[in-house]
Amino acid sequence: MKEYRFPPVELLRDSTESSRFQRLEYVQRLRDRLNEMFASFGTDAKVVDYHYNNFAILMKLKLGKGVTTRMIRNLRADIELHMTGPVEFLDAEGDGSTMTVAVKNYLRPVVPLREVIQSSAFREAESPVSVAAGINLFGGAFVFDIAKMPNLLVAGVTGSGKSVFLHDIILSILYKARPDEVKLLLFDMKNIEFPLLNGIPHMLRDTVVDTDTGLDVLMWLQNEMDQRLYRLARAKAATIDEYNASAEAKMPRILLIMDEYMEYIRRKTEEAYEAERVDMFNAVLESLALHSREAGIHLILATQRPAPDIITDRINSLLPCRASFVVVDKRESKIVLNQTGAERLLGMGDMIFTRNDREEGIHAQAAYVSDEEINSVIAFLRRENEAIPDE
Repeated sequence: MKEYRFPPVELLRDSTESSRFQRLEYVQRLRDRLNEMFASFGTDAKVVDYHYNNFAILMKLKLGKGVTTRMIRNLRADIELHMTGPVEFLDAEGDGSTMTVAVKNYLRPVVPLREVIQSSAFREAESPVSVAAGINLFGGAFVFDIAKMPNLLVAGVTGSGKSVFLHDIILSILYKARPDEVKLLLFDMKNIEFPLLNGIPHMLRDTVVDTDTGLDVLMWLQNEMDQRLYRLARAKAATIDEYNASAEAKMPRILLIMDEYMEYIRRKTEEAYEAERVDMFNAVLESLALHSREAGIHLILATQRPAPDIITDRINSLLPCRASFVVVDKRESKIVLNQTGAERLLGMGDMIFTRNDREEGIHAQAAYVSDEEINSVIAFLRRENEAIPDE
């Protein structure tokens, strides 16, 4: 078996687009508007500093005596009216006398995946399951480690950027990890996007496109997890990293990505056989989410409809990490994030990322990768690498 050849970054597009937010006069005009608004409301607050990038303008406020951050937050609607765009509030600093208002850019440029993959944050990340996700409100690269989560729920309406984000995850793996380090197990009931990846060396098997095969694959994965946990126990290793540090035959991490998760669990019919299989599908998925972390198996479930019958209390507790794109209303936002805000996102990759249901969340712009770029990377991997069989 020849050595894995990583795809060259030149297969991904660069971007030369610029943002209207990078026009200094425009930024200063918004600063003046905000100061005038505070003065007209009799609120002792003033913009004392500002920074801007392709995603947002960050305005640092100095709060006068008696003015609290809560009072500023309560002015959200008025601030958005004067800023002619959605705003987010960042945590107050120090004694609470300052805070930052971030004004998002409606006309923000596309963030190319190549830009994030070439960032030092991604290049220096040691984990083979690091993800070049996009940029944060400060304009820096937003990179996260799946191994630390370890499972992720992704939600968003059609056109929100959810599917592109899933491809960001997959391509990040292809650029970061060898096939013997990470294996991909993909589910795609639409049978449109993920099957294009069939035949590349990271694929554990062809994309799963039906519920019957899906249950069989999940039951195999559960058995694989049990075997791995047994090996860890025999080796007195607490995690897969500890095991691989001394084992001759190392175990690759397995990343299960299931697009349109609801299609697999809402196919109950009056026939007892079908209903039983759906219940079993849910049970096996929950078992994997509960015990897979130490075994190096990670779950990413995506849905465009975050309803209570889809994201059950059990799934909610087992997948604490969330990536939410724009959703229909506040109710869906609370189901996904345990807070409102996702209903106010701009679409086209605007997202909130949380690592648990207690944090406020990270606002970020997901990186964009086109079908042409994906196809170029896949063609390179098929041409230059042999598919590695997995016994």
